[in-house]
Amino acid sequence: AEAKTYRASALKAIGWAENDRDRRQANGTWAKLPAEVTDGRNLAAVEVYALTGDKRWHDVFLEDTGLKTRPAVPFYGSLERRDAAFSYALLPAKLAAPALKAAAARALLSDADGALLYQQNNAWGIASDDPGKPQFLGFYSTPHGAVSLLRAYHLTHAAKYLSGALQACLFPAGANPSNLVYTSGVGSNPVRHPLNLDSRLTGQPAPVGLTVYGNVDLSQWGDQTWITWPITYYFGALSRPGPLDWPTSEAYFDVFFMPALNEFTMDQTLGPNAYVWGYLAARN
Repeated sequence: AEAKTYRASALKAIGWAENDRDRRQANGTWAKLPAEVTDGRNLAAVEVYALTGDKRWHDVFLEDTGLKTRPAVPFYGSLERRDAAFSYALLPAKLAAPALKAAAARALLSDADGALLYQQNNAWGIASDDPGKPQFLGFYSTPHGAVSLLRAYHLTHAAKYLSGALQACLFPAGANPSNLVYTSGVGSNPVRHPLNLDSRLTGQPAPVGLTVYGNVDLSQWGDQTWITWPITYYFGALSRPGPLDWPTSEAYFDVFFMPALNEFTMDQTLGPNAYVWGYLAARN
């Protein structure tokens, strides 16, 4: 019964969105929207196609997918395009165009191979499917690259992808110079002061399961006020060596009012962490 409710809600939502798109195209405002809107529409279309089998949504997906190009348009900068490719790769053969299904798999495996290459070229086994990813907002605390690795493993069952994903989890889970787990309540030495206002103001321990942003490459981003204002105005003078002099792999300060290190979000830390750890747990 609950599934039927969600199905009906999804169909109403995408129906409304398509009507709104038609209105915006008529008045010339659709083309002014950011690319994320098109990417979101593309992902929604393939998901609703998988749900219903209605060819209309396959046609909508075909309008904007990068899988039609050779080689496929890379996913850097768009989680939605990557998610859409994985959803298409999982479609039953009777629903998918064989060439597009193969293109989706190739693109996803290319992402995963890139993450493995990145992992082989750093001391901590960190994987990234985007070689230009800045070292902040979950770079160290969350196994982002493991999402691509586990999707490649799910498609191929190749051991190298599972092994890479497990290795990518090590730094966030405590195999780091600080022996620190970046998720509250996990392990013997987790972060203790995530930016959680409810627990802070009520004098309670932070809830279990909050994955914070973690370390920041302060040598690269140390002139960004949104990162360093707590250093400037509060504890910079008390740290020896100074905060900007710490190696990046150790540059984490478990200080509640430093959002660049101790904030958390669903899309940047909690979601990817739950995705990876959840998949690994489900294998058992």
